[in-house]
Amino acid sequence: MKDKTPVAESKIWQFVHEKNIFLREDHLNFLMEFGFEVQNGRVQIFKNYGGDFDFEQFARVYTQNHPDMALPNGYTYFGSTFVGEAYCIEHESGKIFTYDSGERYDLVHESIAGFLLNCFLIKDYESAFANTTARQDLDLEFFTKFRSTNENGKINEATRFEDSSGQINVDSEFYSIDRQLIKLFLPRRAMVTMSGGILDQL
Repeated sequence: MKDKTPVAESKIWQFVHEKNIFLREDHLNFLMEFGFEVQNGRVQIFKNYGGDFDFEQFARVYTQNHPDMALPNGYTYFGSTFVGEAYCIEHESGKIFTYDSGERYDLVHESIAGFLLNCFLIKDYESAFANTTARQDLDLEFFTKFRSTNENGKINEATRFEDSSGQINVDSEFYSIDRQLIKLFLPRRAMVTMSGGILDQL
């Protein structure tokens, strides 16, 4: 992220005050830390995730006032994916949902912190850890037992959800166990275990 241009807090506050936008403190910090412009066009972690979540995109939505991007009451715009899904963040809880034309739909992330964890680990995560191992084609019994046994190690905010046939299902979960970061990717019945690297710096 060496080519980033940070967004000044004063610039963000000036814009939200002009547009009368409610902005949570964690959302403000997110825009200051990650909402910057970059020389190559997109922030890499958001490109990996598959969307635009920078301040320029945030400001564009409120400036253009397109009907499709109208926010439901009690929510602030958060970002959009490359496939056209718009995200909003709930004022009270900080949870992130999909929405369209003023209607809130599916829960995607429990928090901004969980969203960021998914951004960092969605692609090329091997370089951040000394060791990674993957297991696939695990059965439902394995997941049920693992989740029950390691409930205390679950990073609740990092859970990602998906809409499947009108039902909200868990897409992925993260666990911190014995200085290892473990990701359960339920649709593919897979588990990835990460250790060393950045975890040794914590």
